[in-house]
Amino acid sequence: MEIRVLGFGDNVVDKYEHEGIMYPGGNCLNFAVYARMIGVSRAAYMGYFGNDDEGEHVIETLKEIGVETVKCRQLEGENGCTKVDVEDGERIFKYTNYGGIRGKTKYILDRFDLEYMRGFDLVHSGNYSFMEEELWKIRKENIPVSFDFSDIFEEDYIKEVCKNITYAFISCPEDPQELIKEKLEKLRNWGVSKAVATRGTKPAAGFDGTDFYEQEPVILAQVEDTVFHGPIKQREFLLTLGEARHHFLFQFRVAQHALHQVVLVGLQSREHLFGSAQPDEKKQYQDNKGKFGGGDGDKRCRVHQESPLWF
Repeated sequence: MEIRVLGFGDNVVDKYEHEGIMYPGGNCLNFAVYARMIGVSRAAYMGYFGNDDEGEHVIETLKEIGVETVKCRQLEGENGCTKVDVEDGERIFKYTNYGGIRGKTKYILDRFDLEYMRGFDLVHSGNYSFMEEELWKIRKENIPVSFDFSDIFEEDYIKEVCKNITYAFISCPEDPQELIKEKLEKLRNWGVSKAVATRGTKPAAGFDGTDFYEQEPVILAQVEDTVFHGPIKQREFLLTLGEARHHFLFQFRVAQHALHQVVLVGLQSREHLFGSAQPDEKKQYQDNKGKFGGGDGDKRCRVHQESPLWF
């Protein structure tokens, strides 16, 4: 797929305490990873890592998957980290270090960073990235910017961000359809070209300033008895670039959210975690259950490219 994308912002490790295993994640990091997994011509991540075991874990995983990291920086301090449990199929966040060193260190884009960014068709960021003050520089270079507001809809904050982005994404799984349309219209009026709302397992909604449209969540896999069977097939993302970039972005975000839903269901079963893993890999998981810092244990729990573990 001849498109080049850059995730600019957050990365974390999510530590699932009930399983004793941690997964690389973060909205912007995930964006780059999923793009790479579906075969875009160039996928990159740009942000700060800590110099702890968690940071090294994320860096090595990106290297294995083939996500470009040449403009990242590794700083002295903790990597972004959360502790998570799963209750009734929903993730419950019990702890966060608010981005670790990334949340304490402002990222200032210079001319060389911007020259690098001009090599991409799209830059993606989000509301947990601490990058809002730098977005105007990217927009000034006429680089399309997408931004994920998640489930936050604070109008003063969103208005300011929308001045410097091209595509806006919000999450509103419980909102009625009329309220979703109202929010999408506001986003469009505040300056974005396209606005999209994901709604959990319900159809996502989009607005281009003229028409509203919907997209059913993409079926990525069959889930039976809460167990995820086998690796995700790239073709099941059903992503097409079409004639305009926003078609890629809209379908991509819907697919990303659908993957999240599939994995949450599967997390109710521990055996799902390695999908089609070999028995020795499962044993390595058992041997290292409960280990979150240092040593070969973390490395053996690293995400596989075909494994549905990216959130």
